Amino acid sequence: MGVVECSELCEDHGVPLSEEEQRQLEEIERQFYETDPQLAHAVRSTTVVPGTGRALGFGVAGLVVSFVVLLLGFTHNVLLGVVGFVGMILCALVVERHARGLGRASVWAIKARVAERAGQSGQSGIRQRLRRKDDE
Repeated sequence: MGVVECSELCEDHGVPLSEEEQRQLEEIERQFYETDPQLAHAVRSTTVVPGTGRALGFGVAGLVVSFVVLLLGFTHNVLLGVVGFVGMILCALVVERHARGLGRASVWAIKARVAERAGQSGQSGIRQRLRRKDDE
């Protein structure tokens, strides 16, 4: 999983961290991964709202399909076009509802899970960050 640096989290909320605070948080994170790798993996693989990413995917796919039905429906049959429009509205509501439930942490967890499936591990991201700091 790609771990988000403390500065990225705090910049979004307008709370800057000093270099010392960033170093302390990174040290705590490193110790957490070293002392309990099973718990770290469980925390890393759990999203805030389970199934939200899948629901968003289905909602977006439904939007695309409904849009195609809307376009093709109005050219052949107005009733089919209306069905496509109603489908788009319903899918947009599903996407909006699940997007609200998907916190920033879940977005990062989904990105990390995709990165893991692509063959990148979260430990390597931490190691790369620590190496960069050692090089500086």
